[in-house]
Amino acid sequence: MTWLALVLLTALTVASQDAWVKHSFGQEPLAEMAAYPLFYSLPLLVLLVVLVPLPPLDRLFWQAFLSGLPLNALGFMCYIRAIQRGPLSLVSPYFACTPLVMLLTGPLVLGEFPRPGGLLGVLALVAGSVLLHLDPAHPRSLRILARSWRQPGVRSMLAAASFYGLAAVLAKQAAVHSSPLFYAASFFLVHNIVLLLLLWGSGRLRPARLLRHPLAGCVSGFLIFVQLVCHNLAIVQTQAVYTIAVKRLSILMGVLYGGLCFKEDRLLQRLAGAAVMVAGSALIVLAG
Repeated sequence: MTWLALVLLTALTVASQDAWVKHSFGQEPLAEMAAYPLFYSLPLLVLLVVLVPLPPLDRLFWQAFLSGLPLNALGFMCYIRAIQRGPLSLVSPYFACTPLVMLLTGPLVLGEFPRPGGLLGVLALVAGSVLLHLDPAHPRSLRILARSWRQPGVRSMLAAASFYGLAAVLAKQAAVHSSPLFYAASFFLVHNIVLLLLLWGSGRLRPARLLRHPLAGCVSGFLIFVQLVCHNLAIVQTQAVYTIAVKRLSILMGVLYGGLCFKEDRLLQRLAGAAVMVAGSALIVLAG
């Protein structure tokens, strides 16, 4: 499959996973909602580690692998804290800043410089994801969004975007210096275990509660597993920032899920943001 098809499948599984977790575990504490897919993806990751041939592993692989663990853990914890400390409609747009961070980390770590058309596409995707969260019925919503960086939840989300912006380029470096499937399986096996231990150690997770919804948990684990595999297969085929930018179409797909499955309002009002995101994706594919 081409990188675009893989990234679109990644975005679809991200949005599907979020919708499924909201539907199945929406009444659970936030930490438990986050823990279900981490826990139930472990058997599939173990199976993939066993089945994938062990590639040669050099110094750059280990540097990227070991550096990526704390960065991803910090990004995850900041993301959880952002959702806890601020309204979702206010903090969510700032997670789209990850590709902007990668415009700096990509050249520094990978030596990847987007073409002008690709750069415009990345910026359009970021702008479109912000437009999705603006309410045209309230002219001051853009001003409120611009001033919201003072909110603790927004600062936490910006920190999460920054951590993930560096972690994503290290992930590509590790995948290139091993193999995409081996990296996806080995890294996220360790990553998920570390995050589960952190949630347990912080007192926000009781492991026994993860056994209350095994079937729904297995579905969430399968979705995140497909997401990880497709993402890592895609990121080695093109520039990392393009992969992450197009992957942010999951925000648009999440809006569609919200309107169609959860009867959330303002679906038609968000068409402008959707159009900008689609145009940005087209720019990346055609001119990137």
